[in-house]
Amino acid sequence: MEKVLYLYSSREGQTKKIIGRIAEQLGHNDAATINLHENPDVNLSDYDKVLIGASIRYGHLNKKLYQFIEANQQQLSEMKAAFFCVNLTARKEDQGKDTPEGSAI
Repeated sequence: MEKVLYLYSSREGQTKKIIGRIAEQLGHNDAATINLHENPDVNLSDYDKVLIGASIRYGHLNKKLYQFIEANQQQLSEMKAAFFCVNLTARKEDQGKDTPEGSAI
């Protein structure tokens, strides 16, 4: 059985909730859900697949996520990997944040 890693970077907790729900729905028995900020030295060689979820804030991913991906780029390119982003700014219609132009810095 393949071992799956659900790795996330969350600021307000939404990405944590989303990756938790994905993990629940996929139902892998041999899986781990890890917060990148609490365990930045996670060993990818312990896993066969990885799903990385990250929040975007003011148009940027967290610096620690960039560092993790850069440090593990070779290994990530050789394993089954997927990535998703969460951006909740676009929901703020009353603040003009519901368009790309309104969300730009």
